[in-house]
Amino acid sequence: MQLLQKLRDRSSIAFFSKLMGDLEKEASGIGEVIESFLSSSRKPLIITYNRQGYLPASTAYWHIATVDPDLNTLISDIPAVSLYTLAYREGWRVLVFASNPYTGLLNTMQVSRILNHELLAVTSKPMDEKVRRILDNYGPLYVDRADELEASLVMTLAVNHALSSLYKNKLEARGARLFRHSKEGVVPLIEELIERYSEHLSKIISEKEVLLTSSKLMEAPTLYLSESLRRIGVKTRFENAENVTGPGSIVLVSTSVEEYYVRELKFQYARMGLKTIDLSFNTDPLEAGIYLGMLSLYIDKLRML
Repeated sequence: MQLLQKLRDRSSIAFFSKLMGDLEKEASGIGEVIESFLSSSRKPLIITYNRQGYLPASTAYWHIATVDPDLNTLISDIPAVSLYTLAYREGWRVLVFASNPYTGLLNTMQVSRILNHELLAVTSKPMDEKVRRILDNYGPLYVDRADELEASLVMTLAVNHALSSLYKNKLEARGARLFRHSKEGVVPLIEELIERYSEHLSKIISEKEVLLTSSKLMEAPTLYLSESLRRIGVKTRFENAENVTGPGSIVLVSTSVEEYYVRELKFQYARMGLKTIDLSFNTDPLEAGIYLGMLSLYIDKLRML
């Protein structure tokens, strides 16, 4: 109940706006390096990640797949990339997002160097100085955030800055609009965003247990939401949208351009007797994951207020 009361509280929103301003400031410098790396060549690109690095990795993948479909781009988690993908390719580019610097990151860096892949790794700064000295040999970008959700959102904002700038002249007005939004920043949007989705968030927070599902585009931010809900004591699990079995309340995350697909899913769920909480983002699909990430982090930070 206390969390619900804090949701619309002006002091909570002010606290979160300050935090997001700090995260976006850190993201700006990282975004410049990512843009430079991506603009340096047209070699095929592998995007890989661990844990909460899935959100920035997914953001990067869908932006490139939409705006630059001719660029050969793959995405998979660090274990799959390290064990299978890298070994059968040489001379690609590898972009890594690791919210945990201790799980698989070093191996990915080592294999990339051996096979002559160009590498840029963005990772949380390890607390262990010995580990950091080893990673330093591969020139990673460190996010100065111990909390994985915060680190992930910094990386995501950095990706948004990088790609909206890199592709600002693509897709005509859409590319220019995405670039303008990136330059304006997310802080001015926070109060409106919270107000628009506070009723949806209240319903979700009020549940003791929820099943999360989403369109493929929104899978990574939905898993990010899952971690945020877990932290505040809501029991969650994620299932593929077309394989949902229930029981319980279903949070269906999507974008407005997926309306027809979502209607089919909701009809299917209704026939199964399942209650659906519809969390749809009426915005550019390439920005929707960022907005859900912000709302998810806001839910988490309400614990501290």
